[in-house]
Amino acid sequence: MGIMTTSASKSHSYPSPPTSVVNAGLRSSAQWTMVNSLFLATVVRVLLVIISYGAKVPAGIFVPSMAVGAYFGRLVGIIVKAIYK
Repeated sequence: MGIMTTSASKSHSYPSPPTSVVNAGLRSSAQWTMVNSLFLATVVRVLLVIISYGAKVPAGIFVPSMAVGAYFGRLVGIIVKAIYK
């Protein structure tokens, strides 16, 4: 008995993005705008987490801290991608 393959299990090749998209890095002003916006959002969110944690109402700190991590992680990812291009 051999292994039977179906059309669903065959590998498919997907089109690659245009080179202008892949090699963009941080050369364009739009990328720097995104980096600046993410940095500002991270700082503002950290300040808001501090305020909500210090408030006398139950607001939670876990989910807001995850949002800060998501902002900062995306920011670092963009910068590292630009460095290694």
